[in-house]
Amino acid sequence: MPVDGWAVARAGLVYAEWDGERCRITGDELIEGRHPASRLITALAGDQRLIVGHGLLRSDLRAVAMVTAVLDAVLLRSLDTLVLAHRLRGGRYSTGCGLSDLAWENLGIRRRKPHVPDRLSGGADPGLRVGRQDHAPRDDAALLANLRQTLITTRVLVWGGGFTAGGRKGSVELTDEHVAELTGRRPQPENAAWRPLLRAKGGGDEDGQEAGAACNRRRPAVPGRDTGPGGASAACRAHSGASAHR
Repeated sequence: MPVDGWAVARAGLVYAEWDGERCRITGDELIEGRHPASRLITALAGDQRLIVGHGLLRSDLRAVAMVTAVLDAVLLRSLDTLVLAHRLRGGRYSTGCGLSDLAWENLGIRRRKPHVPDRLSGGADPGLRVGRQDHAPRDDAALLANLRQTLITTRVLVWGGGFTAGGRKGSVELTDEHVAELTGRRPQPENAAWRPLLRAKGGGDEDGQEAGAACNRRRPAVPGRDTGPGGASAACRAHSGASAHR
């Protein structure tokens, strides 16, 4: 689906603290109703902790940028675990690094949200279609919090074979640099290229981009950092819904 076909209907946020050994969920929030995208950005910008999402840069923030500005204060504190997984895996993007795959391979947990969206699961035949609209977006955020904790503590990432031709299951050991990225002590390298790629590939409201730039000039961004002993994290999911763990 092209980026200009995406929409944000709701956003689920899960708040958590990382104490250096485990991730403790401290609360959650569901954003729905009018203007969920702009309200999501407002919620994320109001906190200075790390924002973690699976597909955060590749899809969630791109969908949000269609209707509202994505502030540097949010972008510079963002960590996309999907981007990290594909960087570690190497090669082209495949389906083996999706949240469903990583949750099963690393946690032994089946994701509640259907693995394959409607557009890939059977075309026009309603008997083969998998609905995802009623999935609670906060479930993914809590699952991602669990996954992130496991990656940090085991220092190993395992990916699945996926369902595309040629996919192979594999694993890689995480370095100190990868752990620092997962805990917010090291910025994700892909963040700096996000805006240029967005403009190059299309998508994003030009008025919103300009408004965001003006706001950024007035409000200095704070890079991602830990808070307390080990810091905190967040995850955002947008599309038919959104989820965040912070």
